[in-house]
Amino acid sequence: MVKVGVVSNSPTLSKAIGVFLISRGYYVNHIFSDQANNGEFDVFVIDVDGINKMFPEQGFSVVGKISETKKYIILVTSEKSPAKLKELLQKGVSGIVDSALQPYYISEKIYEILQTLPIKDDDKRKHYRVKVDYGLLRVEILPNRVIEGQVFDVSAGGVSANFRTEEEANMFINNKAYPCELIFGNVVVKTKVFLVRRDALFCGFRFFGLDEKQLLRLSEFIYHSIIESTRGLPKASELTR
Repeated sequence: MVKVGVVSNSPTLSKAIGVFLISRGYYVNHIFSDQANNGEFDVFVIDVDGINKMFPEQGFSVVGKISETKKYIILVTSEKSPAKLKELLQKGVSGIVDSALQPYYISEKIYEILQTLPIKDDDKRKHYRVKVDYGLLRVEILPNRVIEGQVFDVSAGGVSANFRTEEEANMFINNKAYPCELIFGNVVVKTKVFLVRRDALFCGFRFFGLDEKQLLRLSEFIYHSIIESTRGLPKASELTR
């Protein structure tokens, strides 16, 4: 999948963008401005105003540095000067989003721009998966009967889990949707799943009917898991509902 680096000194805006884009199938990580030359990303979203708040006048210098990498760049800025905006576009900036918008709408605008970029993606997976060592999948296999599996990994598109016995794993019928809960510490996501893979105790599922609220909650968990693995921030299991 396409990898997006959000270059910002504002964790709040970075999180809003990250959660939204993960819910749409992108891998997103937060980069501080002094790490802006990271080469693993296909696209850089640069929060110019957020950088300038901590390092005055340095936001556009970061744009110049990243433009040398020839990667796609999307800016979040309050800049209104037509001459300056034209200069930025000539430097290779692919899109500009007004920082005065609310974070959700900034994220939507960034997503719309991403959809227009001709990025070659050889990874056939539609969603980024994170490994989980403390998740629980509770599935209503029959009316009034719930079985539980230990989550192996999860993405915005599905989940895999190991069940206690092959008898439990074999109870799932192909192409049938089952109500379920995913529990990651204090994070609970409610949706439905259907079986796409089975191997002994291991079962892989896709989500069915995952609504926007539950999708964003799950994407927030995934975002925190990514940040946790690269920044040493508080564990995703410590999030509240």
